[in-house]
Amino acid sequence: MTRLAFSQKIALENPSLVCVHLREDVEPVVQKQGEAIIDLNRSGNWVRGIEIVGGFVPFSVAKAVSPFNPARPAFPKTPIAGTVTYDPEADAAFIYLEYDPGFAQLAPREQAELETVSHSVNPTATYGLDDQGGLVYVKIPIADLSGPVELLRLLRK
Repeated sequence: MTRLAFSQKIALENPSLVCVHLREDVEPVVQKQGEAIIDLNRSGNWVRGIEIVGGFVPFSVAKAVSPFNPARPAFPKTPIAGTVTYDPEADAAFIYLEYDPGFAQLAPREQAELETVSHSVNPTATYGLDDQGGLVYVKIPIADLSGPVELLRLLRK
């Protein structure tokens, strides 16, 4: 198992809202709303993670991801799950979520098919930030997406 840059805990707060909690034992002091970008495969499963772009949120993306020791993106190499990248030129970060352990048991061809992005959505999310502007959680409305079971099927809860 890889060492995570963050503590991933995904839970449904209600049938139309999912919370991706990224830091244990840290409470947010402020909540701010802004767009999040999430990728879906053709089955409606959430894949890869969460992208945060500076022009879409009312806070510093650099400060928000600083607690996770983000790396610079190194294209075409895809970072491993459990890590965060930040591109200062684009003022954009990507949080690579871990998949459920059962995902590793699938055949490589099936994994590749499930990881293929069909489309992205930009819901208005609620970001919980600590007193330094560091990200604690992201709450994402999912009412307009596939049902919660299908949406979260591939991700480690």
